[in-house]
Amino acid sequence: MKDYNGYSLSGGIGYGKLVVVRNVNEFSVGLIGQDTILFIQEITLMIAIECVKRNVAGVVLEKGGYTSHGCIVLRSGGIPCVIVNNIMKEVHDGEQAIINGNIGKLLLSNKN
Repeated sequence: MKDYNGYSLSGGIGYGKLVVVRNVNEFSVGLIGQDTILFIQEITLMIAIECVKRNVAGVVLEKGGYTSHGCIVLRSGGIPCVIVNNIMKEVHDGEQAIINGNIGKLLLSNKN
């Protein structure tokens, strides 16, 4: 397991397969679902709304802030969210992930 410390943007705990979106323009609603954790550089309002609609297990960001519109939507929808800086090159689609939005922690399994 790889253990990353970050910052909590929305509380809660989620578990699922990681879906890595390296560029906001590559996002598609077909990528996410109830058993997925979305890893994206930064969240837009529309992507946050889709995450709440599809009840994703969690969202991990590389950039963002507590008061961004997307984070407010995730919090109001009960979706755990953390920000972990500079790990985009270390994460891969399909990794099993646990996100703890209460303490700002991300755990990744090396096994797909």
